[in-house]
Amino acid sequence: MWKRATEKNLDNIKRYLMEEKEFNLFLIGDIENHGLHASFQDIYIDEEDARIRGVLLRYYNSYVFYTKDRDSDRKGVVDIMSKHPGKFILSGKKDCLIPLLPLIKRNVKKKKALFFASLKEISKDIIVNTDVQVRLATLNEARKLYDMLMDIKEFSEGTRTSYDAFVNSMKSGASRRYIIVEDGKIVSTASTAAENSMSAMVVAVATREEYRNKGYATRCMYQLCTDLLAEGKTLCLFYDNPEAGKIYRKLGFKELGVWQMIYID
Repeated sequence: MWKRATEKNLDNIKRYLMEEKEFNLFLIGDIENHGLHASFQDIYIDEEDARIRGVLLRYYNSYVFYTKDRDSDRKGVVDIMSKHPGKFILSGKKDCLIPLLPLIKRNVKKKKALFFASLKEISKDIIVNTDVQVRLATLNEARKLYDMLMDIKEFSEGTRTSYDAFVNSMKSGASRRYIIVEDGKIVSTASTAAENSMSAMVVAVATREEYRNKGYATRCMYQLCTDLLAEGKTLCLFYDNPEAGKIYRKLGFKELGVWQMIYID
């Protein structure tokens, strides 16, 4: 039976999610960073006889679902999401989401499958452009960085993160954003999301079109990965662009499976 999680459930939730910690990076990170009382986040568990059978998290207008149990109450999780006002996105390991599709009565606008990969060690064969400086963006640069990403087609036509959520992730420590500044403007970036004590997701890897083919994105990625691996964290990401996949594999990322995103009206 599905219910809202309480403080006494948190240890059991973490143990449950840790069995596939890479796939559950978003869940672990958002729970660690924002807890149970943030207005933009809700955490639900499917619990039967003190045994957790599934976890559902709402973060703004996005839901992440995970279960490793065949007897999880899938109708119950769909019932919770069906009460959401307006459009939302459901994400998770593909094997977890496919059984939900026949139960969803609202309009499924689009489905998107992404390769999911992780990095535990940077490849020794990677060649990096060391002629450019990479640094962390400050909160004062958040608006410029956000606007830069929204100027890039892949981001403006994709899932748009609100500016409030963008800034909040930096303030909370859930995200750190690496940038290259040239000609007085941010021209390339790579960021983390859902950072937690063990891992982080790599997101928003982008370069302005007129500054591409200079190795800037790889340089940002290399700095990000170097810093987080030095902290003992595993890096994860997902992608569907074959060219991006080449960069990630050169860095040492290895594919683990498929991540599914379902856009619901």
